[in-house]
Amino acid sequence: MKIAAILSAAALALASAALSPAEAQSGYYPVFCQGIAVGSGGNSMFLSSGFYQALSTPPEGYLITDATLTAEFAKAVKAQTGETVLGQTCYTRADRQELEAFIATTRASNGGNWKLVDVTWLPTGAYPLTTNLADLQPGGGPSPRATPAPAAPPASSAAAAARSAEADRVAVELRQREQAERAAAAAQAEAERRLAIAKADEELRAVNAQQAQMAEAQLRKNAEEQRIFEEKQRVYEERQRAFAAAEAKYQAEVKAAAEARRKWEADVAACQAGDTTRCAPAPQP
Repeated sequence: MKIAAILSAAALALASAALSPAEAQSGYYPVFCQGIAVGSGGNSMFLSSGFYQALSTPPEGYLITDATLTAEFAKAVKAQTGETVLGQTCYTRADRQELEAFIATTRASNGGNWKLVDVTWLPTGAYPLTTNLADLQPGGGPSPRATPAPAAPPASSAAAAARSAEADRVAVELRQREQAERAAAAAQAEAERRLAIAKADEELRAVNAQQAQMAEAQLRKNAEEQRIFEEKQRVYEERQRAFAAAEAKYQAEVKAAAEARRKWEADVAACQAGDTTRCAPAPQP
């Protein structure tokens, strides 16, 4: 969520004011950058010091839209603290005094909820706020003379800066809340995904168990049918063996009877021929 989108109406009205003639003539803007990081060690807000910077892209009200400048600030935070900022924004004000008042109110309004971390950083082509603005002409640098100490900001400027700082604080809190909601939604989605996987696994285990029971029942049925078949086969083979034995006995008896008949017929013929030794004995009275 862009901070510019949630500024209060008062801050937006203030942001639409034109810069002072000094800034307009020199082409340099008083700039201040800040960024946030949310981690296990707590919530941190990183703050730069103020500086004058010639911008490649005009600001939108008081919001700097130069992506190169904000990216350089994020790199400076990473290099000095090791933290990766979730969002960084650079601001400008009408003059040095208003910017310093804005920096002060930013620190005061966020010090209770954030760990404030100062970042020592001056981007390429920038000058400290102590530089005499009149010396910052196109193509030239600052003169050696020092800048007189700034006068205290008018009450109206301080109030406007305070309102703008409050709007920025609200924007940061909304951004943090949005990030927390996204994290909660992601956690909920992950929990639902895990629940769906667990449910699918449970259903698969139930199907596998049912199939295993059916397979076991089929195996038992097959084993019983095999046992019955083998028993029938055993009885059949025993009957076949008994039949073969009876058949062999019968054939032996038939053969013996045929042999006895042939012998009897031969004895009868011999007896009739006069060989009395082969005649059957006479029956006893």
